[in-house]
Amino acid sequence: MTLEEIQNFKGKYPKQLWYLFLIEMWERFTFYGMRALLGLYISHLILSANYQQADPVTMAENIAKYEEKHEGEKITEGHPQYFIITSQQKEKDAAEAVAAKRYGIINAFIYMMAFIGGLFADKLFGFRRSIFWGGILMAIGTFIMAVPGSFSFYLGVSILIVGTGFFKPNISTMVGALYKDGDPRRDAGFSLFYSGINIGAFLSGLTIAFIGTAYSWSLGFSLAGICMLLGLGLFIFTQKSLGPIGLAPDPEKLSKPVAGIPRGWLFHLGTLLFIPLFFALVYYPMEFNMTGLFGTVKNIHVADGDAAQFKGSLMQDDLAVSGANIYLYDEEKNLLQTATSDATGSFQLTGINTEVAQYIVTDDTCAANKIVYAGEKNATKELTIIPGESSYILENYMVQLVDLIFLIAAIITIAFLFFEVRKATKEESKKLIAAVILIFFSVIFWSFFEQGGGSLNFFALGNVDSHGLNMTSVNNSVNALWVIIFAPLVGLLWLALAKRNKEPNTVVKFGLGFVFLGAGFLVFYLSRFLQHLKDSHHLLCSVLLIWF
Repeated sequence: MTLEEIQNFKGKYPKQLWYLFLIEMWERFTFYGMRALLGLYISHLILSANYQQADPVTMAENIAKYEEKHEGEKITEGHPQYFIITSQQKEKDAAEAVAAKRYGIINAFIYMMAFIGGLFADKLFGFRRSIFWGGILMAIGTFIMAVPGSFSFYLGVSILIVGTGFFKPNISTMVGALYKDGDPRRDAGFSLFYSGINIGAFLSGLTIAFIGTAYSWSLGFSLAGICMLLGLGLFIFTQKSLGPIGLAPDPEKLSKPVAGIPRGWLFHLGTLLFIPLFFALVYYPMEFNMTGLFGTVKNIHVADGDAAQFKGSLMQDDLAVSGANIYLYDEEKNLLQTATSDATGSFQLTGINTEVAQYIVTDDTCAANKIVYAGEKNATKELTIIPGESSYILENYMVQLVDLIFLIAAIITIAFLFFEVRKATKEESKKLIAAVILIFFSVIFWSFFEQGGGSLNFFALGNVDSHGLNMTSVNNSVNALWVIIFAPLVGLLWLALAKRNKEPNTVVKFGLGFVFLGAGFLVFYLSRFLQHLKDSHHLLCSVLLIWF
């Protein structure tokens, strides 16, 4: 079949679109299933490695509350969420913070790898070969993630990052190739294709998210791998119908042998070098102390006092710090006094034994009063009280290696795009500049959207009344359900408006997406003011959250 025969299809959709629809559906089933479990599983790994059990009363209450709302589930050590439910709250909060960071790092690498995978496909492999290679790696990675333990999990994630980078961007490009330039049916085709993505996301939310959090993390990840194999099998079976679409731009370059090995195989093996790189960066979050460049120094000057009171001032770079919380503890860590610095940074504490305060604290066994300053982000700095002297507080500014890599990658990407624009024709440059602008806003959109597997997952578990439902499953399937329902309808709307020459352009459609995105997060914010409502209002709040 020739490209012209494919693009001259009759009706609303080409038949090849349905094949790509089903292939992408299974791939997205795998990806969104993994994403639904990712943040929670990282939190589970952290809590299980350094288990700090909640006090017996709190632990019993948490277990009873969960079992009451989830009929048939018993919280034993074999339950996937046992460590999440029974750990101390401060440990859960700390684990969520780390898990959210690593979840963000993994997703960032996936999007970064999509750029690299797109280049490989465009210049070397072609879209079909890239899709097959990416699918194989995704399946392998997901099955390795199913093996319990941190090492196997992060190794599997690293393989999955590379696989997704080769699979995801290239199948979408093949959808576009089914249409001629300017074909008004293209947007409707992408809307249908996008609904296929969301069918996979919806099904994975109902199955993988539920099985992984209610029965077994390993079963959840394994199911994702099985479905990826289904998608690969379908791709192999149907790719002949795609004609020349997606073939390698220069097949001879790939078949030419080097030391008896086809060059194409060497290129594939070369892409595996990304795996240990991603593993190291995700599994070992190396940090650099950038305090000398970005840190701030505060100091507390404590004036000489008597046994009744102590006066001091909190300063930063010779400027007064007002409204800061100052706490005074004794050697038993009992709170003696608290004060808030005024407009001049001054504060006054009473009940201080100045003789004891003369001691310099070197370890916890020394008896001395201490001032604790509660700084930004609730971080606390502990100071020994030395009358008549200033104690310096250095607010450390730590930067992870991955943050520096993302910054460098962004600079390189911008430079590459600028180079491509410069060497293009005037007409092509206009299109590329418009694409770059849309890409910029797309990055913002997806950074919010991808919270679905991270902060919104934790938000759903900790702040939304489940009404007996598995909130991980609900959180990772409802959004997809709305897209499934409305995407075909919106596609038909675009077709109807196109016939009347009233269809809005791509930029307007993009803007409408941001309007609804902002409205959704506005509802999340407003929900904090509705948390005191009871009974039917709880249901109303849940409906509002689900709708947006």
